[in-house]
Amino acid sequence: MVRQCAAMNAKKWIGAVVLVAVVVVLAVLAYLPRKQAAEERAHLASALRSLDNINDFTDLDHAVAPLGMWFTWSTNEWLAVQYGDGTFPDWSLAIARDSEGRFFRSRERFGGAMASYLFKRLQYERLHWEQGTPEYLTFSPKNKKRVDLGVERADPAGVPAMKRFHDVSTSTNLAAGRAALKSIGFEPFDP
Repeated sequence: MVRQCAAMNAKKWIGAVVLVAVVVVLAVLAYLPRKQAAEERAHLASALRSLDNINDFTDLDHAVAPLGMWFTWSTNEWLAVQYGDGTFPDWSLAIARDSEGRFFRSRERFGGAMASYLFKRLQYERLHWEQGTPEYLTFSPKNKKRVDLGVERADPAGVPAMKRFHDVSTSTNLAAGRAALKSIGFEPFDP
């Protein structure tokens, strides 16, 4: 009788533990989508605030930090991308704004590739200014291969990710930059 009672108590404990585990798993599964949505909304609000505060070229770095990137053209046009992501739950959101006030959005996971590309591009540009060869910085078709090679030499492991942004960077004006941005997964949107 005592053994039978102990066995029933053990079964009850195991049943209770399983029930608690199921409740915890269900609670986490119900919580994660809300957490993801809240994180995305917070990033969207922050990105829109940062991108709305761009008045000139000097504001670009601050508006996209720490994971974004920006592009400028000699026509005084620019395109800035603010990026954020999370891993638990998994989400990513990139918001872009151009100098004409148009917004674009992508949910593709870029990770640190944007910031890495911007850093390598600026490093390449600085090197040529210091060497007195600024003609390498005009993004003509002739120089596109040179810039590709410069990015490749700077970080061969990062080339696939960084080259995705290279067409935006080497475009000749804002309209071409917008088209290149759309080709890597950005869509126009109205905030």
